[in-house]
Order: sequence, then C-alpha cells, then structure tokens
Amino acid sequence: MHPTTTPRRLLLIAACTLAGALLGGLLLYRFGRPLWQPVLALVSGEATVAQRMREIAARHPDLPALDIRSVRLIGFKDPGRLDVQLNGRPWRSFAWTAQSGGPGPKLRSGDGQIPEGLYRIDAVNPNSAYHLSLRVSYPNDEDRRRSAELGISDLGGDIYIHGKDASIGCIAIGDDAIDQVFYVVNRVDALAVPVLIVPNASCGGDQRLRRVLEDWRPLENPPAGGGKG
Repeated sequence: MHPTTTPRRLLLIAACTLAGALLGGLLLYRFGRPLWQPVLALVSGEATVAQRMREIAARHPDLPALDIRSVRLIGFKDPGRLDVQLNGRPWRSFAWTAQSGGPGPKLRSGDGQIPEGLYRIDAVNPNSAYHLSLRVSYPNDEDRRRSAELGISDLGGDIYIHGKDASIGCIAIGDDAIDQVFYVVNRVDALAVPVLIVPNASCGGDQRLRRVLEDWRPLENPPAGGGKG
C-alpha cells in the first residue's frame, strides 16, 4: 500500500520544489551566464561595437570629448588594479572586482592563473557574457618557451579583461569600469593596444617586465586637469 499524501505533505513538496527551482535559477544566472547569454543575444539581436560605444557615451558623456591617440593598459595583480594610460599619461585606475591564482605566470590550461607578461588586445566582444570584454593575446612567445621547457603543451587561452565580478584566470573590473576601458580602447586601433600584466610594482624581480614598466613610467606625471581615478 502507498501512504496517503496529505495536504501538509503536498505543501512541503511544493515548497521544496519552489526553493530548489529558485536556487537553481540563481545559480544559473550567477554561474551559467556563458550558456544563457548567447541565447539571449541571439533572440534580442547581436549588438555591434559602434552600438555599444553609443550606449557607453550616453552613460559617460565626458568620454567623447577625450583626445585619444594611444592607449596602454597595465594590470597589477597586487594590489589588483588596472591602470589606463592615454597618450602616454595616466588617465584612470580601476580596482579589480575578482581575480584568481596568485603571483607567477600562467603555465597551463586550468591552473587559474592570470598571465604575466607583455601582450596586446587581440579581440573585442560587445556581446560578452560578462557585459563587455577585451581578449588578451596570451600565450605570447615567452609563455610558449617557458611552458615548453616544462613539457607543458596545453597552455590554455581566452584570457579577458571584462565586467562583472567573477574570474578564472581573467581580469574582472566590473561593468562601469569595463564600459570606460572598452570605449577608449575602441577609439584607437583596439588590436594594437598593448597590455602589460605584472605581479606588483617591482614586477616580481622579472627584469624584462620591469624594463617595459620603467619605459612606460617617464610620462606618468598627469597633465593639469587630467582624468581622475
């Protein structure tokens, strides 16, 4: 015989089902964005870089007036900050909203490390699952040499500077910050924008990266009335 299902038992089952659905929906929204966002973009229509630029300009009316001839990006793992230089001068700094791994270069796929080295932007995504994103050209030649010496063949890839507050080897800076960085990068030749990622201001003793950072530092005194962080 099957036990009789009482109204109280039915209510308990319904409550548990609803709670499970809500929790599942929350987890899907929070961590399943790469799955549902492309579907949403397909249904609503893919946005172009130009459309995103117009939207950003409406939210940040100070940006269109900027004189932008060159852009450099410098990421410091410690203290977790992205510095933006315009025309060789400091413009704004943005705190990272999430980061994974620790000091040291990225060596292989799945290690959760943020790369360290000199890169460039090699792709822009106006329909990112993380609001907007800029892909970094990892691995570079130095990364390939280092991993080859260790016998590592799968170096991984798809390292981005993006919005939101989640990171597995990427640099997350939040939606408002990536709006501004995305805008200035796309005001120039985005695929020529250099990106330097270092463990800290001393470059962790890496003299090659330190020389690059020092080369970029002579112009660090901001002009009068320069942008604030």
